[in-house]
Amino acid sequence: MAKLIGNKPNQVPTNADLGDLAYQDKGSVKIEGGEITADSLEVIGGLSQTTTTVAALPTASSNTGVRYMVSDSTVAASGNFGATVAGSGSNVVPVFSDGTNWVIG
Repeated sequence: MAKLIGNKPNQVPTNADLGDLAYQDKGSVKIEGGEITADSLEVIGGLSQTTTTVAALPTASSNTGVRYMVSDSTVAASGNFGATVAGSGSNVVPVFSDGTNWVIG
Protein backbone atom coordinates (compact mmCIF):
# COMPACT_ATOMS: atom_id res chain seq x y z
CA MET A 1 0.00 0.00 0.00
CA ALA A 2 1.29 3.46 -0.91
CA LYS A 3 2.21 5.80 1.91
CA LEU A 4 -0.23 8.69 2.23
CA ILE A 5 1.61 11.99 2.13
CA GLY A 6 -0.42 14.57 3.98
CA ASN A 7 -4.10 14.45 4.79
CA LYS A 8 -4.91 18.13 5.22
CA PRO A 9 -5.87 20.64 2.50
CA ASN A 10 -2.85 22.52 1.10
CA GLN A 11 -0.39 20.32 2.99
CA VAL A 12 3.02 20.25 1.31
CA PRO A 13 5.16 17.11 1.69
CA THR A 14 8.51 17.55 3.41
CA ASN A 15 11.89 15.84 3.08
CA ALA A 16 10.89 13.27 5.70
CA ASP A 17 7.82 12.36 3.62
CA LEU A 18 9.63 11.94 0.31
CA GLY A 19 13.20 10.97 1.16
CA ASP A 20 15.54 11.38 -1.82
CA LEU A 21 12.68 11.96 -4.25
CA ALA A 22 12.05 15.63 -3.52
CA TYR A 23 12.76 18.47 -1.18
CA GLN A 24 10.85 21.48 0.01
CA ASP A 25 12.26 25.00 0.06
CA LYS A 26 10.27 28.19 0.72
CA GLY A 27 6.94 26.82 -0.43
CA SER A 28 8.21 24.85 -3.43
CA VAL A 29 8.75 21.15 -4.00
CA LYS A 30 11.55 19.92 -6.26
CA ILE A 31 11.42 16.42 -7.72
CA GLU A 32 14.68 14.87 -8.86
CA GLY A 33 15.02 11.45 -10.46
CA GLY A 34 11.74 10.12 -9.18
CA GLU A 35 8.16 9.61 -10.12
CA ILE A 36 4.94 10.64 -8.44
CA THR A 37 1.77 8.93 -9.61
CA ALA A 38 -1.45 10.83 -9.04
CA ASP A 39 -4.90 11.24 -10.55
CA SER A 40 -4.20 14.93 -11.10
CA LEU A 41 -1.57 17.58 -10.49
CA GLU A 42 -2.37 21.24 -10.01
CA VAL A 43 0.42 23.76 -10.32
CA ILE A 44 -0.28 27.26 -9.10
CA GLY A 45 2.42 29.54 -10.46
CA GLY A 46 5.20 28.75 -12.88
CA LEU A 47 6.49 25.32 -13.74
CA SER A 48 10.23 25.16 -14.30
CA GLN A 49 11.79 22.39 -16.35
CA THR A 50 15.50 21.93 -17.04
CA THR A 51 16.64 21.51 -20.64
CA THR A 52 18.46 18.67 -22.33
CA THR A 53 19.73 18.06 -25.86
CA VAL A 54 18.03 16.01 -28.54
CA ALA A 55 20.91 13.51 -28.50
CA ALA A 56 20.45 12.98 -24.75
CA LEU A 57 16.73 12.12 -25.01
CA PRO A 58 15.87 8.53 -24.06
CA THR A 59 14.30 6.13 -26.57
CA ALA A 60 10.93 7.48 -27.70
CA SER A 61 9.31 4.03 -27.97
CA SER A 62 9.70 3.30 -24.26
CA ASN A 63 8.68 6.81 -23.11
CA THR A 64 5.30 7.44 -24.74
CA GLY A 65 3.70 10.61 -23.34
CA VAL A 66 6.84 11.79 -21.55
CA ARG A 67 7.77 15.47 -21.97
CA TYR A 68 11.15 17.20 -22.08
CA MET A 69 12.46 20.64 -22.98
CA VAL A 70 15.35 20.57 -25.48
CA SER A 71 17.81 23.39 -26.07
CA ASP A 72 19.14 22.51 -29.52
CA SER A 73 16.19 22.12 -31.90
CA THR A 74 16.94 23.12 -35.50
CA VAL A 75 13.53 24.85 -35.73
CA ALA A 76 11.44 27.03 -33.41
CA ALA A 77 8.29 25.64 -31.82
CA SER A 78 6.01 28.15 -33.56
CA GLY A 79 4.61 26.60 -36.72
CA ASN A 80 6.31 23.26 -36.06
CA PHE A 81 4.13 21.57 -33.44
CA GLY A 82 3.90 17.86 -34.24
CA ALA A 83 7.16 17.84 -36.24
CA THR A 84 9.89 15.37 -35.28
CA VAL A 85 12.62 17.28 -33.44
CA ALA A 86 16.18 17.39 -34.78
CA GLY A 87 19.20 18.59 -32.83
CA SER A 88 22.26 20.75 -33.52
CA GLY A 89 20.29 24.00 -33.60
CA SER A 90 19.80 26.73 -31.01
CA ASN A 91 16.05 26.77 -30.39
CA VAL A 92 14.57 25.84 -27.00
CA VAL A 93 11.36 23.85 -27.58
CA PRO A 94 9.07 21.50 -25.63
CA VAL A 95 8.97 17.92 -26.94
CA PHE A 96 7.02 14.78 -26.12
CA SER A 97 7.24 11.17 -27.19
CA ASP A 98 4.43 9.95 -29.44
CA GLY A 99 5.70 6.40 -28.98
CA THR A 100 7.77 6.50 -32.17
CA ASN A 101 9.51 9.90 -32.26
CA TRP A 102 10.21 12.92 -30.08
CA VAL A 103 7.96 15.62 -31.51
CA ILE A 104 7.69 19.35 -30.87
CA GLY A 105 4.71 20.32 -28.80
